[in-house]
Amino acid sequence: DVPFIHREHDFIRAAADAGTPMLGLCFGSQILASALCGRDQVFRRSTCEVGYARLAMSGSAASDPLAGGFGGEIGMFVWHNDEVRDQHPDMVILAATPECPNHIWRFRDAPIWGIQGHPELTQANARDWIGNAADALRKDGADPDQLILETEDSRAGLGMLRNFARICRETAQSTNKGE
Repeated sequence: DVPFIHREHDFIRAAADAGTPMLGLCFGSQILASALCGRDQVFRRSTCEVGYARLAMSGSAASDPLAGGFGGEIGMFVWHNDEVRDQHPDMVILAATPECPNHIWRFRDAPIWGIQGHPELTQANARDWIGNAADALRKDGADPDQLILETEDSRAGLGMLRNFARICRETAQSTNKGE
């Protein structure tokens, strides 16, 4: 219950009403869920999920404009103490792990997605990204040096980021044609 969160919720709801594409990563996924589906959609986990995870893609993912086309399972770096619940009528669950039943989700059929993991983490930026968070990672039970060694580019995760950029371009083009 923090004032900036209330302002973010208002902004997110207004952007959703306007049809603005949105993609939330990690906390971004959580704030999208709390703004659009209710504050009770986000909760504190009993343990931290941290490291490289295999996400099982749902049947709904196959035809999704963001998550479609990557097969039945993808790899991605995950690190979270908070989580978005998987039981809400306005959420389409696109990927999960046994520890987290909602890793990637879509809001209704709108161009709004949440990804709990970190598709932006790549081999090229791992040393800086993980190194800058090393103390927090250790506190959450991870070995930062080992994580750096294990880092692989997530083909699917990077593909989703490219897909989102395409969705934004297409939305802007169709909006400009309508003016």
